[in-house]
Amino acid sequence: MVDNDLNINRDRLPMYEGKDPFLREEPCCLHCFKTPDTKLVKCSRCQIAWYCNETCQKEHFPKHRDFCKHVSECHIKVQLMKEYLRSEPQESVFETDIGNFWGREDTIPFMQSTFMLASWYFVAAHESDIREVLEKALFVLLEHLRLGVLDEREARWRAPFFLLSLNRDDDAYSFIRYWVRFKELLDLDQDDFQIPDNYLNSKEGDWIYPRETDCRYLDVFQDIWSNENAQETELAFLVALLIIKLRIVAAHDAAKFSIELALGGVAGQRIQEVQPAIEEMVIRQDADVEGQREQVHRLMDVIHDKNPSVLLALLNPRPVMEESKPKSGVPSDVHRILMDCKAVYYRVPGAVELLKERLGSIQSSVIA
Repeated sequence: MVDNDLNINRDRLPMYEGKDPFLREEPCCLHCFKTPDTKLVKCSRCQIAWYCNETCQKEHFPKHRDFCKHVSECHIKVQLMKEYLRSEPQESVFETDIGNFWGREDTIPFMQSTFMLASWYFVAAHESDIREVLEKALFVLLEHLRLGVLDEREARWRAPFFLLSLNRDDDAYSFIRYWVRFKELLDLDQDDFQIPDNYLNSKEGDWIYPRETDCRYLDVFQDIWSNENAQETELAFLVALLIIKLRIVAAHDAAKFSIELALGGVAGQRIQEVQPAIEEMVIRQDADVEGQREQVHRLMDVIHDKNPSVLLALLNPRPVMEESKPKSGVPSDVHRILMDCKAVYYRVPGAVELLKERLGSIQSSVIA
């Protein structure tokens, strides 16, 4: 559960591998969090909650009520709008106008509803950490982006956190890189705008962005942008990139610590002599961990220069989280980013400690 993320007992977790250790691959009971031998009972209304039996379902319902209501209402609304748009006799907009749904009056309500549905799925998913619910959230959000390239609701800022929640770090990185390079298209006047081919040639459920294995290990300051224009990138993208790099560093440090711990209790010089060989087999050698660590520091510096409230909120989220309604302007950006990233950021071992250290260094340099 996200509520407990700030006080995770790391001693009870397996070695960190750069992934969310709390992601549940299979559904479980949302009340007792057990997976019984018998088939789970699924909530017939929202279809994203499972229970051991009717007793667990009844006892959990007060907590589930709001999620269930919003998800089911949004889902029904989206389905009805989709049926209506598909029934138009003159054309099927889902085939003829892919990417232009923000440019038509009759499809704007559909886009607003799909954004809300994805948002509620995502919130509900982090109450359970069940893969199937996160997959639903990501599917709806990516479809929303595929149908409306102009992205009036800025859904692109949320997608990397959806991907990171599913441990799809390479896809999150390549998605950000695509949109950073693609940004100028969004600034064009409507008369000059043209839907890109990767949208026009796509169908429902397609991943329309470039893919590159292990791209998360690349140097963001050389691959995505030069240092002088890094601050032009949206805050949400910067925070997502920071989490990607933090995961790489944390996974390396965890592997190295585990090896040292295992060999530390073994007597004999020969065991110590093979430690480098064991590290070479277990720890990725081409990751340039010190380079990754330096990117973490630089990303923190860029984020802090762009908006000092972000790192402070990550260090002490309670004041922002307790706001009943985010204020307009910059604070609302911080609130939204914190709500989207909290489940993945606080689950990276050492992330908070590293942030404290870096903020101390930044503040010391300012005083000096």
